Amino acid sequence: MTYPQALQQLQYWLTNNQASHANHLNFNVHPLSTDELQAIREYTQNKLPESYYLFLQQCGTGDFFYSWYTSVIDQTVSQTPKIEIYNLTQLKEENIYYQQLLREELDDLPPDEHPDIGKILIIGAHHSMGDWFGFDLSRAEPNFDIFIHDAANPATYAEEAQWRRFEDWIIRCVESEGEDTL
Repeated sequence: MTYPQALQQLQYWLTNNQASHANHLNFNVHPLSTDELQAIREYTQNKLPESYYLFLQQCGTGDFFYSWYTSVIDQTVSQTPKIEIYNLTQLKEENIYYQQLLREELDDLPPDEHPDIGKILIIGAHHSMGDWFGFDLSRAEPNFDIFIHDAANPATYAEEAQWRRFEDWIIRCVESEGEDTL
């Protein structure tokens, strides 16, 4: 599957609300206007791979591949998104929070022990594990990864990442119908 084919399949699921028999092919997304996309380009200084902006243009922001589950404790029904792609407000808020966590981690280290922190920009969250994902703007592609919350702290994301291309990750997510998203 190519990246354009993956986006086309996602668009089909989104616009036709076509879910297979799988419980996890559910979406709660917001298509972006031209102005909203432009505002994200401006916030990110147009430094992210074009594949990310194309994804936003064609698929929007919000929750992708969420599933419903019933609590065994109180029988309440809830939804859990696997992938959340942030809108502009969330991009700003989560990156401010990330920078705060980063400063806290670095403040505890002597300056000569500071790791290579790169220049990470968070673009979303993987809610199955509670992990952020984003790009390291200090690297050429491949520069995308999911930052595993229990395997790294914000100060070591750049060092511990397994860099990949955003479009390859999206292809894998679509080919697996949201099952292979880490």
